Amino acid sequence: MGEHMLKKLFRYYDYSLLVTVALLTGFGLVMVYSASSVWSVLSQEPPNYIFVKQFIWCMIALPCGLLGMVIPYQAYKSIV
Repeated sequence: MGEHMLKKLFRYYDYSLLVTVALLTGFGLVMVYSASSVWSVLSQEPPNYIFVKQFIWCMIALPCGLLGMVIPYQAYKSIV
């Protein structure tokens, strides 16, 4: 029963959009690392200090985004 529910849940998603979001997030993390590594070293912090902070926020946002995908949009109407 659980497998059938998962198949039904993920049947109608736009996977090209999900891949695009994942690629842009990864690209953004690389840009944060390349832009902030020198500043971090100059301010006596590890070179990946800001990158790690940004990565942690991405990992916090991932389950929130997945939760938002799973909740039907009709449920949002009752909240707003």
